[in-house]
Amino acid sequence: MHGQVRAEYPFAPAQFSRLTKRGILLGLFVPQLVALSIGTLTIVTTLYIAGTAGIAWTSPV
Repeated sequence: MHGQVRAEYPFAPAQFSRLTKRGILLGLFVPQLVALSIGTLTIVTTLYIAGTAGIAWTSPV
């Protein structure tokens, strides 16, 4: 019986598509992660120091 199962279901090689270049985190590359980190740090620091009114002062950054 065991030999029959192998004859009925032969192994076929798996084919995978070529992987594209992917980012480190969330599909982002290092320069994008740096920019996102700077922006997030700026907003969090502003919220902590000046509150919501401080966001208007840091929006050009």
